[in-house]
Amino acid sequence: MKLFFAAFVMMATVTFTACGDKDNDPEEQSYQASATFDILYSGQAVAAGATVEYALTAEEVSFDDCEVSLYVKNKSNATVQRVFKVELSDGPSSMANAPICYGQCTEHQLPYTSEAVAIAAGTTDSKPIQIHLYPSQHGDAHSGTYKVTVGKGANLEDPQVCFVKFTW
Repeated sequence: MKLFFAAFVMMATVTFTACGDKDNDPEEQSYQASATFDILYSGQAVAAGATVEYALTAEEVSFDDCEVSLYVKNKSNATVQRVFKVELSDGPSSMANAPICYGQCTEHQLPYTSEAVAIAAGTTDSKPIQIHLYPSQHGDAHSGTYKVTVGKGANLEDPQVCFVKFTW
């Protein structure tokens, strides 16, 4: 009986540990929609915590370049200082050095946090946040995901979060 009880306790511990690990998966977390910002992709608002899935075309793979453009809309009634952050969520470590564009393209070590930019009330920023991918730089990998957070000021208050998954 003691052996049976010990086995039961060990199984329960493993089960609880496994459930706890799932809660740490960033894409499994629940994200609240921002009251201040929308992230737009192809003219549509991306739901909080949702993933924009981008499959490269054969032409993009042969040119060794593609990009995803995200626009930020200020939904509030006041001008706000918008900051965005890009992090590697999943993929090869080579993706932790990413070309990110906002008006000008620059390669950044991730996580990268932008400078603040003022966006007027009720308007969409005319410049997109662009994330480029060069497939040849990532060896045998064929997918990777970035986490994009947009918020107010340096502390990214009232954030809107989405993920961008590239597949090639």
